Amino acid sequence: MRLEKFFIVVGIIFGCFLVSGCTQNDAAPNIDNSTLNVLETEEIFPTDIVEVISEPTEISTQVPEPTASIDYIDNYYSELEDLSEWKVFSKNDLETYEISNSEGGLSLSFAEEEDYFIAYSNVFGSNTVIEIEFNHTEGTGQVICQVICRSSDDGGYLFEIDTSGSWEIGKTNFGSQMVESITSGSSDAILHGNQVNKIIVECNQDQLALLINDVLIIQEFDQTYSDGFAGFGIRNGDDSTSIVNISYFYVSAP
Repeated sequence: MRLEKFFIVVGIIFGCFLVSGCTQNDAAPNIDNSTLNVLETEEIFPTDIVEVISEPTEISTQVPEPTASIDYIDNYYSELEDLSEWKVFSKNDLETYEISNSEGGLSLSFAEEEDYFIAYSNVFGSNTVIEIEFNHTEGTGQVICQVICRSSDDGGYLFEIDTSGSWEIGKTNFGSQMVESITSGSSDAILHGNQVNKIIVECNQDQLALLINDVLIIQEFDQTYSDGFAGFGIRNGDDSTSIVNISYFYVSAP
């Protein structure tokens, strides 16, 4: 009996030892506090992160520097958002033309057939290059764009570009239409419909040059007018629904 009790006691002690060993093995590992602190404070992302942002290309309206000095004026660029300093002549009251700048540049809606609109800037010069872009945005009838140089009370030069494909250079009185033709013709360089036409006029010494969409159309010579104001004009034919947009008006040196 005593022997049996002995083995029972030994078995209980040995079993408790085994249970205690299993519990010890399954417990969470004892982690050094210093190691834990390092893990918590270590920066896992680099500190020098550069965010690359694609910057939009700036569209500048600044005109290029002149290649030569210009008489009386510096370079002049306008998108025609304000005509308060311009001298305007028109067949009808200005309110009838629905002038706006909603599409950029000057948008002009004609009031009736055989209408016209002429505007003179305060740019006064002798040897000048004048550049404009225009397009016939609505309507199907005839539209004529006019570029004016050296215009004063004595008269001036008028360049006309017809969207039907013809052009003409002549003389004009201040605020009126052409009074005398110098030369005329037609050109395939003139774009039709609502396409944009770029017109460049050069009045340099006795030379009068016309470029349409970067194509040299004509070089003519005349010495009648030596200086005056620069301007532009638009007139239509038998379509009273025509709307014309002029993107900009730019005067520089030859």
